[in-house]
Amino acid sequence: MKQNWYRLDNAGKIFPMVKSKFDTSSFRLACVFKEDVDLDLLLKALNTALTIFPSFKVKIKQGFFWYYLEHNDLPPVLFKESPYLCQAKRTKEQNDYLFKLCYYGRRISMEFYHAVSDGTGGLELFKAVIYHYLLLKGVVFKNHDCILTEEVEELYDETQDAFVFNYNKNIKKYPADTKAYIIKGFTYKSYFMGAIYLVCDESTVKIAAQKYGATIGQYIAALIVYGVYEEFWKKDARLDKRPIRLFLPVNIRRFFNSQTLRNFALFIRTTQDFSGDVTFVDVIKHLKQQFEQELTREKIEARLAQNMNFEKNPFIRLCPLFLKKPVAKAVYKLVSSNVSTISLSNLGRIEVPDEFKDYIDRFEFVIPVSATCPANGACISFNNKLVLTLTNRIIERKLQTFIVRHMIRDGVDLVVENND
Repeated sequence: MKQNWYRLDNAGKIFPMVKSKFDTSSFRLACVFKEDVDLDLLLKALNTALTIFPSFKVKIKQGFFWYYLEHNDLPPVLFKESPYLCQAKRTKEQNDYLFKLCYYGRRISMEFYHAVSDGTGGLELFKAVIYHYLLLKGVVFKNHDCILTEEVEELYDETQDAFVFNYNKNIKKYPADTKAYIIKGFTYKSYFMGAIYLVCDESTVKIAAQKYGATIGQYIAALIVYGVYEEFWKKDARLDKRPIRLFLPVNIRRFFNSQTLRNFALFIRTTQDFSGDVTFVDVIKHLKQQFEQELTREKIEARLAQNMNFEKNPFIRLCPLFLKKPVAKAVYKLVSSNVSTISLSNLGRIEVPDEFKDYIDRFEFVIPVSATCPANGACISFNNKLVLTLTNRIIERKLQTFIVRHMIRDGVDLVVENND
């Protein structure tokens, strides 16, 4: 029986209430094939995938107390790709869908509104679209449970709000974040967002990271923090400079054995309060310590409890939506504004059938910037190609240039591309 509507999950509830032109609450996944895309087959593949993932075949509606998701009977639409990435959603143009599938030459990309899912959930739909597209092209391969098909998908509770399901009211909530150092500079007009893609040989990135006793994720995180320190914080003449805080979205399904395809990620924070000269090795050591401290079940449960504060507040629950929205915006601005310097989101290595390697060159992952967090990073890897995407509202490329030069000095083999 078709389900006609869905509640927004705990994380998804906040996004439609606080969205703005500066903060689109979206993310982008892309796949670059080895030959141009067949648009007819791509649209057929999308329609097939949506029958397997009904929680994505939805539109957002305004209820009396909360926004909610309603089944969408309209057909999905394909769009030619634009250099304007992760823009505010024009849902009427998209037949009210909360995602946008785009094409350009050999590339397909899918932009998701965060209210419907996080990067892990969106990636499952995106992989299913690619899977069915290649099937329609006549490619034969073994799935090995890498892609959620109708048979595999039955094992997943894709509509579960895992925040509510795993919430423990007896857990002490995580303390609120203090204000962080904010990067300043001249910004693009018309809400344009620059994106620089570092297409790296993953094996050389691994060797570079091992020189410092770090994982690839720790190495990239340290590069970003050290770049902000060298190019902005260190050159800032103010005496009362706040600490550099890196926010990292973490897929917490593994902590709770969850198989939801809705939002189920939380930010962990690493804070660097610099004094005196600091080396790259110092930054890596400090980040490794903070990763170990933050990535524990206890800390994750405390952050989950903190996330549930807004939804569980008795006044907020009983407040009609037209009153909730201004309250939510004020609370979001108070709690979330100026608490992070920069973010890094890492989807890791993509699990797909081996035969995909014959048809796909690489995957890409993009997260947007905001007014108070004007630079971010995202990475994803496939078939020994790691793509680090550095997004930026600021026109100057000091941070990106610093990161590229440091990686090259560390022996990383890479190619640089951009969207402007």
